[in-house]
Amino acid sequence: MLGQSIERSLLVIDETDQQVDLLQRYQQRSMLLMLMRHLGCGLCRQQLARLRDYQQRFANADCEIAIITMGDTAMAKGFRQLNQLPFAVYSDPKQQVYEAFEIGQGSLWTVAGPHVLARQLLLAFKGIPSSVNLAAESIRRLGGIVLLNPQAEIAFHHVANPIHRYPPWEDVLQLLEQPQQPAA
Repeated sequence: MLGQSIERSLLVIDETDQQVDLLQRYQQRSMLLMLMRHLGCGLCRQQLARLRDYQQRFANADCEIAIITMGDTAMAKGFRQLNQLPFAVYSDPKQQVYEAFEIGQGSLWTVAGPHVLARQLLLAFKGIPSSVNLAAESIRRLGGIVLLNPQAEIAFHHVANPIHRYPPWEDVLQLLEQPQQPAA
C-alpha cells in the first residue's frame, strides 16, 4: 500500500452527525489516521495516550491527526471528551475507512489469545482497563495507523496484528520531519 494514492473519498461521521470526507477536510496537509479496534481496547487507548504526548510535534510537521472509531457519533464524541483528546474523533460505523486501508479482522487468537489478555490485564493494573461493546463494535477488527502525505499518498501503513504491536510514534514522525530530497 505504500506510495499508493487514495483516489476515492474517505467518508466518516463527525461529532455533529455530519458526513465528512477526510481527504477534503485535510486537503494539502499530511494526515495521520489512527484506526481504533474498539473504544474499550486498553492497548489501543495506551497507544492513543502516547500519541497525545506527540501531538505538538505532529502539528509542527503540519500533520493533522484524526482518530477513527467503529462506534456511533455519540460514542466517538464521548470518547474524545472522556479522554480529553486534542484531536478529532470520527465515527466509521460501516468500517469503510478500515476496509479502504485493508485493516481487516484478526482471529480470536490474535485479538484475545493469552498473550493479548496478559497485556490487557497488566494495563488494567496500571489504570487502563479494557471493555468491549459487542453490540456496536467488532471484537475481531484490527487497529492500525495510516499516514497520508499532502498528495493523499500512503506514506506509512501499519496493521496492529497482533493487537499490541504498534510502532513507536518516533518512527512515524521521522517520515514527516526528515528533510525533503531535492528533485533530480
